[in-house]
Amino acid sequence: MIRRPPRSTPLYSSAASDVYKRQVNDITAASQITSGGHHACAIFGGGFLSCWGYNGSGQLGNVSVEGLEVSPSPVFDQTEAAFVDAYGDTTCSVSGQGDVHCWGSNSSAKLGIAAVDVPGSLVPVAVNVGEGALAVAVGESHVCVLLNVDGYVSCWGVNDFIVDLPIENASQPTHIGGLEAAVSIVSGQQHMCAMHEGGALSCWGTNINGQLGNGGKLSSSSPTAVVGLP
Repeated sequence: MIRRPPRSTPLYSSAASDVYKRQVNDITAASQITSGGHHACAIFGGGFLSCWGYNGSGQLGNVSVEGLEVSPSPVFDQTEAAFVDAYGDTTCSVSGQGDVHCWGSNSSAKLGIAAVDVPGSLVPVAVNVGEGALAVAVGESHVCVLLNVDGYVSCWGVNDFIVDLPIENASQPTHIGGLEAAVSIVSGQQHMCAMHEGGALSCWGTNINGQLGNGGKLSSSSPTAVVGLP
């Protein structure tokens, strides 16, 4: 069953809604934008998050799976967003307080929901990452967060080369060993990369096309240094 909010729960108070409308009408207020398979999301000046495009899996987070939105639609209860990322039909955000939420498709337990009978959520679902996060990166079958402690990274999902978890534990964020002092993270389809203090780079995951940049084509479940940098 797809998760829905209580019927009595409003999307926003009238005051917050008015602020949101002003932010959306002034596109210059946007501070970040991302896109998924067939949708896009942006954070506006006050931390208000909105999405638009196709919504077949609830990836817009607006309590609906009907049709599509051709203009920004407010994401349920996302008024303090600081970072947003999306891949396919899944969207995740990080608040200014470090809280992580995901919504849309729960394939590979990407929403941090263990139950196999929950295909997705129409509203943001809180993911307990422990220390709090600074950024999030969503892939085809995994999600990773940059934590606000020592530049550590945690991931969850079903991908042996990103995070080695049995399927029954796939929803549990797990620290990536051998990776610290990261300052930013990005995700590809089935691989991850991190930039560290000082500008060094490391990547892990599937490597059949050399996307890890480590001089070879063997996949790796542990972060490996990107070689041959200028």
